[in-house]
Amino acid sequence: MGARFLKTMGYWLFGLVVLIETLLVIRGAVTIANWGALDSGWAQAIGSIIAIFAAFFLGERQAQKARMDAIDLVRFELRNRKQSILEIARAAKLRSDLVRDVFVTDPDSLRRYAEYDHVLIEGVIVGLESAPIYEIGNARAINDFLEIKVQCRLLIKAIDDLDNDHEARAERFYSTVNGRASDVRRRNIATHCDRINVLFSSVDQHIFSQVNSQPGIKY
Repeated sequence: MGARFLKTMGYWLFGLVVLIETLLVIRGAVTIANWGALDSGWAQAIGSIIAIFAAFFLGERQAQKARMDAIDLVRFELRNRKQSILEIARAAKLRSDLVRDVFVTDPDSLRRYAEYDHVLIEGVIVGLESAPIYEIGNARAINDFLEIKVQCRLLIKAIDDLDNDHEARAERFYSTVNGRASDVRRRNIATHCDRINVLFSSVDQHIFSQVNSQPGIKY
């Protein structure tokens, strides 16, 4: 509102200056009996008016470009911040995919200790906790992002439950053992992995649509 008012006042002041200069030129011109006697002083006055016009429009054009550059810079920084938040959520999804593969899809004791450790998920949780979630800008997407952290903690607990299950331990050493309890533990792990995937899709969809709704920026 204030910027618009100042811009309007600038136009009025500019018009007033031009009007005064024009009246002075006309007044001086009518006192000259012979137009051929127009001296260099009046020519300089007319040139000054033209220079005022040129300087005004050139300055306005440069100011408009500066404003657009500043807006583009803010949008670019916002896009990068949202992209960083999305990549943290993506890291949680990738960790859950690994857990599903190691513990559910193709359970193997050697892979379990060679490819997985709680540190992988705990590191993602640290990233989720430090992310500026207010940048997401949508209540549902923020809740989904926060729930990803909760699901990661539950996933760690589900893995511990499986590791501490007696039947699961027996399965590692005796292939003939088929424990129902361990199957339940694995389904619990799969449930948390599925939930993380759903939550990530929600956050991804929101950030994707929000960034692409901004003019001049494509995600």
